[in-house]
Amino acid sequence: MVAFSMNAKNAFLLLEASISNLPEEKSNTTLGEIAENPEQNAANWYDTQFAKKNEGVLIGKDDIKTAFANGISCIWVNIDREGLDDIQTAGISDAVIADLKAYVQAGGNLLLTKQAAMIAHRIGRIYEPSYGAGGYDLGGDIWSINPQVGLWWTLADSRRDNSDHPIYEGIDTIQVYSATMVEGEENVPYGTFPLIGMVPRCDRNIAWLDYFRKDPADPTTILTEDEAATAGIDIHYANDNPLRLPEFESDWNVTVLGIWGHVQDFCGGVIVEMNPDGDYTGKILAIGASAYQWGSSNDYIANVKKMTKNALNYLTTPETAIENVFSDVKAVKTIENGQVIITKGNVRYNALGVEIK
Repeated sequence: MVAFSMNAKNAFLLLEASISNLPEEKSNTTLGEIAENPEQNAANWYDTQFAKKNEGVLIGKDDIKTAFANGISCIWVNIDREGLDDIQTAGISDAVIADLKAYVQAGGNLLLTKQAAMIAHRIGRIYEPSYGAGGYDLGGDIWSINPQVGLWWTLADSRRDNSDHPIYEGIDTIQVYSATMVEGEENVPYGTFPLIGMVPRCDRNIAWLDYFRKDPADPTTILTEDEAATAGIDIHYANDNPLRLPEFESDWNVTVLGIWGHVQDFCGGVIVEMNPDGDYTGKILAIGASAYQWGSSNDYIANVKKMTKNALNYLTTPETAIENVFSDVKAVKTIENGQVIITKGNVRYNALGVEIK
């Protein structure tokens, strides 16, 4: 079990006994064999940037149950493995899924990257995304994230630019694609956020590409064609339909923050923010784009690191919240049903300093 620090507000879920036990991966190029090791690289970076600075903590699967009660407001889960058919093989058992579900329902936030984005489906928050587990190949272009959706549809209300979202802070854009930005004018370049270039890379997209409609009678399932027809609801919109994005976001209470760099319509939720919804009082940020890679060859690894740090900071409760609650000598801390409850006067707070209504 982990000894939680009061300064640690986020955590990295270590799926093996140690970082060195995480799987090794290698790519073969004309330059020879290269150790890519994306999971080890991500874990080592977190250990250096957060855990060793007492700003985060490495936790094991058995620690998920007590993470929220110990003030951990965000858990990062990263899985990126070639040939992985099921995340259970990576240690995400039914018991772990149950604990992560309880964590989000209690108010904890999740950062899910690459194949770990499947967890959002497994805990029942959203339907199953498309899934990839490909091997390495040498890239011939730059893979990037387009924060703007619907660029071709210059008059559509659902056309949107997410460039100012906190996860993109400090990441420089490149302009390698062009689109019509104003009705009737010629194509002009637009900026995207590059995450990996012409280096060994793997095609492992975990993305919500097909925007299915939610069944109003059962929020965890999608409508079949017959059910949709009976209800008079369009089950699916084409990529170029401006209704596709807002209907997906409205149905599932999510926000598409990024699509593939070359995509200029309403297809491809490769970075999706899932807002608190129903019993899920915490937030989930899923980054499933193939471009997001911690491989040793990545020439844009600095941007991957920036995006990850931005995401962790975005999902982590401000440090003053819990400290303000616990520092008050008049506050009384109790444990109820395994959760920390702080009472000040007639007001009750959870371990993250959020008032319990």
